Amino acid sequence: MKLLVTTQAVDLDDPILGFMHGWLLAFADRFAEVHVICLREGRHELPPHVHVYSLGKEAGKGRLTYLWRFYRFFWRIYFRVRVEYVFFHMGAIYNFLAAPFFLLRRLFGTRFYWWKAHGHPALKDRLASRFVNRVYTSTESGYPVDTPKRHVIGQAIDTNTFVSVDANDPKRVLYVGRIKPIKHLEVFVAVAKTLIPEGYSFTLVGPIEPGEYGAELVATAEAAGVNYLGSKTQTELVELYQTHGIFLNPSLTHSMDKTVLEAILCGMVPLTANRAFTSLLGKSGLLLAEQTDTEYTKRIRSLTPERCRALQAELATRVRTQHSVATFTERIFG
Repeated sequence: MKLLVTTQAVDLDDPILGFMHGWLLAFADRFAEVHVICLREGRHELPPHVHVYSLGKEAGKGRLTYLWRFYRFFWRIYFRVRVEYVFFHMGAIYNFLAAPFFLLRRLFGTRFYWWKAHGHPALKDRLASRFVNRVYTSTESGYPVDTPKRHVIGQAIDTNTFVSVDANDPKRVLYVGRIKPIKHLEVFVAVAKTLIPEGYSFTLVGPIEPGEYGAELVATAEAAGVNYLGSKTQTELVELYQTHGIFLNPSLTHSMDKTVLEAILCGMVPLTANRAFTSLLGKSGLLLAEQTDTEYTKRIRSLTPERCRALQAELATRVRTQHSVATFTERIFG
């Protein structure tokens, strides 16, 4: 079988999208050929039967070049290679651009699938679902649209890369992810201001999104004593996860942030009010009913080393069972 994938980046060193490399390796184990159209191509180590085609962002190309290259690549792969599956990753724009090919799917026996786990679907996202056979998402809240096309299948985390070495310090608190308003990191900073004088350390990791929020947030955080480390690769994140004890995730996106699952596998205990984690954390006391810095502070103080070890062991087992990249292709294409 042959697969065509569209995604934003194929780059092991991308601080946010580096995980896609692992997904492609998993797809490569199932398919005889994998063809990947990406907006930006960086460093990768993929087998010979995985072919990457870049729209040219890494070379500074413009949108007209993106459009021309997309149709040139997609046309050639769709009509000459004859893939059985097309898999869109996140961005709805690819669904719309490929709509003419979707209308021809019955002639070529092609299935169109879309991974969408944002939590707040806009009108364009609802329209984009018309041009796929199925929409795959990590949790019900990740794509809260009542449609028979929706399939909830969990996340896809590399359980061989993200592992615990029993070096987690419950006095070290970490956040990893984009720094933008929807992540509500002002709550993280408020908790840090209270707990740093009590001997806790707080670390903030991730790229600053354009706009005033990110720069101001980081400045406020650093003034409060928070360590801001900028962006880190997947390999660098593993060491941070393995040495910190508490993962504080104040994001309310309603999507299952993969960084929380990575942190759990590396021995951390998460705290969040994000309802996407209801099934995973609902019975553990780690899911807050109300997001306030006071409530986060109280929960962190209650997490003794003994309690952290007990919680972490159970959570890691559940993540390995339900969210491993090793079973991801079976959950989609099986």
